[in-house]
Amino acid sequence: MKNRAGFTLVEILLVIFLIAMLSTVAISNYMSSTKTFDFLSQYKQVMSVIRTARSYALTSKQVANPEDDKLDILPERYGVYISADQVFLFADVGKTTMLHDAGDVLFGEKNLDFKDSVYLIGAKNSKDLGLPVVLFYKVGTGELEIMEKNNLVEKSAHKCISFDFKRTDNTLKKYIVVFQVSGLAEEYNELKGCAKSG
Repeated sequence: MKNRAGFTLVEILLVIFLIAMLSTVAISNYMSSTKTFDFLSQYKQVMSVIRTARSYALTSKQVANPEDDKLDILPERYGVYISADQVFLFADVGKTTMLHDAGDVLFGEKNLDFKDSVYLIGAKNSKDLGLPVVLFYKVGTGELEIMEKNNLVEKSAHKCISFDFKRTDNTLKKYIVVFQVSGLAEEYNELKGCAKSG
C-alpha cells in the first residue's frame, strides 16, 4: 500500500482558527486607523480655517460686496467663529464691526458643522473662557482680537487661547493654540506652558 499524505482535521481547524484570528486583528486595526485618519482630517480642517483667516487678513484679500456683487471690497477684519460644534470663516463687512452679523460674507467651503458628528470643540484656559469665541484678524496687520460671547477679551488676560478638538468618546484629542501677539495657530498633542495657563 502507498502512503497517502494529507491534512488531519485538527490541522485544518487550526489553520482556520489562525486565519480567523488574523482577520479579526486586521479588521480591528483597519477600523482604528480609519477612525484616527478621519479625526486628523477634521482637526486639520479646523486648523486650516483659522490659518486661512490670518492669511486673508495679512494679504488684504478682497471679497464680493454683499450689496453689489460687481464691486469687490476690502473688509476691515476676517473672523473665525468657533463654538462647540461649528467653525466658520467670514469677512467682517456687516453693519456691526467686531460682531458676526447677517451682512458678513461667509466662505462656504470653510464652514465646518459638527452638530451631527462625533467631534466637539472646547476652550481650554484657566480664566474660564467660554464658547462661542470669535477670532478677528485685522486686515493688513493680522493683529488678533478675541471676542468671547460678544465681549472683547483684553490682550493682557490671555497670552494665548487654546481649544481642544476631540471625539465625544474621548478616545482621540488634540489641541489648537492661538497666540495673542502673533495670531498664529499651532498644533499640540498636549498642553504646556502658555497653552495650559492661558
